[in-house]
Amino acid sequence: MKNKILVLAFSILLTLGYFGCDDYNKLTAPGISLGSADFSRFVSIGNSLTMAEQSSSVFESSQMFSFGKLIANQVETVYEQAIFSDPGTGGRLEVEKMDPFTIFENEAQGSPTNITYPAPYNNLGIKGAFLTDVINARDQNSCYTAVFGTPNPLFDAVLRGLGTQLELAVAQQPTFATLWIGNNDILAFATRGGLFPVTPVQQFSDNYNLILNTLAATGADIVLGNIPDVKAATFFRTVGPGIGLNLQQNQLPGIVYSKTGG
Repeated sequence: MKNKILVLAFSILLTLGYFGCDDYNKLTAPGISLGSADFSRFVSIGNSLTMAEQSSSVFESSQMFSFGKLIANQVETVYEQAIFSDPGTGGRLEVEKMDPFTIFENEAQGSPTNITYPAPYNNLGIKGAFLTDVINARDQNSCYTAVFGTPNPLFDAVLRGLGTQLELAVAQQPTFATLWIGNNDILAFATRGGLFPVTPVQQFSDNYNLILNTLAATGADIVLGNIPDVKAATFFRTVGPGIGLNLQQNQLPGIVYSKTGG
């Protein structure tokens, strides 16, 4: 009986070993049906959500996972972006140590790695862009936040003096476009302590319609990203350092991170 059990166990191990070592590289993913969509000239307009901000910064390894890049990879089309070397555009949040869990803000900055690309980028998303910037901003000094003393150098890096986001999108004669813009028009008012006024509803509507109609006139298929309830953002659902101190004093498990005091 003992010999039979040993033989059975050996047979099971041999079977598992055989299938475990089988080469599955020959497996292929199911084909993708694009229907009537034409991705041959694919452009994206937006802000940090389109540019692929992660951990308060934009850097190459995050940009490889921008939603536009992921789509382009799947449909096998060209999708150039303004790539930034590590640690990115500055202020990246990084884990300093695990015990106690500590995060620090890396003030170092990377630099653009393909600034000489001889055409407009497919990904025209710019961190911090407002709706009006899509139409009017040509550089860091003409963007909306510059009016309030905060020029945004990312406009220089992405636009490179070639035109506005909208102009560069149209210039590429897109066959497919994504438009995800507008959350900063209210979110920035709250996250920056009221520094940037909320965009009036009528102005927002006029600007959005202008952008959409201009894109539609190119004949491109357009995918719109809506604007979720900004109150659901993590910024409005975190607690200050006083709560963290209370947790620590009472030896209660929890993580509290506050970028500013108060």
